[in-house]
Amino acid sequence: MPKKLEKKLQIYFSAPSIKTKEQEEVFLFIRNTINNLGYGITYDWIADKTKDTPKCLFQKAVGGINLADVIIAEVTFPSTGVGQQIAIAKGKKIPVIALFLENKYRSS
Repeated sequence: MPKKLEKKLQIYFSAPSIKTKEQEEVFLFIRNTINNLGYGITYDWIADKTKDTPKCLFQKAVGGINLADVIIAEVTFPSTGVGQQIAIAKGKKIPVIALFLENKYRSS
């Protein structure tokens, strides 16, 4: 009997685009962990060095969300963009996992 092919889990990683050096290290750790575990990233905005308009960036993010099985959102600090992305995912019934650093400011 042939082995059943399993679909690779597709993840959209959401985090604030404005970040400190400490946050950048955390974001890279999360992104690299997703990759090292063998999951797909639907839109790797960290690696995308294209200078896009806000509208184009939003379209790329929504495209990544639409392809995702789950959203991982880093929510230690407030971010309107991350909040919008979580709302879009929840509206499409895509599960959201929110991560935050302990002992840091956490958004509501």
